[in-house]
Amino acid sequence: MSTQHNFILAQYLNDYKTLLNQLQTNSPIEENLVLELLNHRSQIQEFLKEKPRISPGHQQSLLTLDKKLKSLATKIINSDVIDLEDYRQSFNPQTTEWWWYLETQLPPHPLTRYDSFWKGLTLAGWTFNLALLSNIISRFISEGTGISGALFIVLPTLLTLLQARNDLTDGSESLFSYILEKLRFKSQRTSLAKLVSTMILTGLIFIIWFLLPMFSQVYNILGKQAYEMGDLGQAEAHYQQAISLNPDNAIAHYNLGNLYEDLNDLKKAKNKYSFAVKSGIAEANNNLGRLLIKQKQYSEAVSLLKKGLSVPDKSTQTNYNLFKNLGWARLEQKDHQSAITYLKSAITIDDSYQLNEASAHCLLAQALEFNKDKTEALEQWDLCCQKGRIINPDEDQWLLMGRQKKIKTCLDNG
Repeated sequence: MSTQHNFILAQYLNDYKTLLNQLQTNSPIEENLVLELLNHRSQIQEFLKEKPRISPGHQQSLLTLDKKLKSLATKIINSDVIDLEDYRQSFNPQTTEWWWYLETQLPPHPLTRYDSFWKGLTLAGWTFNLALLSNIISRFISEGTGISGALFIVLPTLLTLLQARNDLTDGSESLFSYILEKLRFKSQRTSLAKLVSTMILTGLIFIIWFLLPMFSQVYNILGKQAYEMGDLGQAEAHYQQAISLNPDNAIAHYNLGNLYEDLNDLKKAKNKYSFAVKSGIAEANNNLGRLLIKQKQYSEAVSLLKKGLSVPDKSTQTNYNLFKNLGWARLEQKDHQSAITYLKSAITIDDSYQLNEASAHCLLAQALEFNKDKTEALEQWDLCCQKGRIINPDEDQWLLMGRQKKIKTCLDNG
């Protein structure tokens, strides 16, 4: 290299040194100074391309100055006065021009020594996320979830799939890398950041998991509304969705049992009532006990009904039904005295709370007849026929008995 070129390079290196010293001493750092420094380094590089052979002294000087620039990388990046990515996008420097990629020159963070561990935990995390999300999705779609349910699971599904894809992508083209860059996250901690993001996503999916019982209750309410409107098909779908989202939703099991009983699918009704019984729903004890009475399984019915009486916080109507059905079961077992006792307890509840029920009177009338108490039996038949409703299948058969016995009120109610 000629003396003139050596002089020019020496001047370049001297200016480079001056700019580095200014950058080192200036606080805060100014964007113009950083740009001037980086552009000056590019100018040196262009000069060297034309005159690649330089003296050892200049080589050593350039190496020393470059090391100093690399040592200042942390100060430049942490200052946030310049977004190198914006400038890289503007004129697209070569990756060999490392000074435009100062993020890559940051000293290794102490946590990077655990990168393999972070990556392993991340892999396990998103695998767990996919498995849990798959379970949640299967619960929503197993019974044909509606639009609201579908929308609820779309976002976490997309996030999980993107997370899994990006965690398996080591290149800089991944979406995750782009987001990290925009957030100015230090590249040395990318593995740890991916683990943190995976944990955040796990937390989001867990929130959805813990909300499943709430969604189950919503579908149960929708089912109840459809049932009351007479739309049994829609009610069944909502109840099944409620159970799919939360298999332990005993109320939904009980309501579905009621629906199946209305549809005369007694096998399914008994199955649903049995589940509700295990969860301590006294109404289920009563309904299942009544079905067992009709199927002449009296001992099993008595056991269920007695257990129902021991359940706390029952409604008045349920309490009445349990005593009434216990009396009915004992009547069928020919234990007329016990039947009378239970049925009178039911009537006391009826009279106290004005339920205006007929069933206990109809059954008590039969028990009293067997007990040879004809006068009181006639009084009970009269009350049975006054309060009885032919739309109730059980009461209709007892009203028919009253008409066959020529009970006047039963004949009038026919």
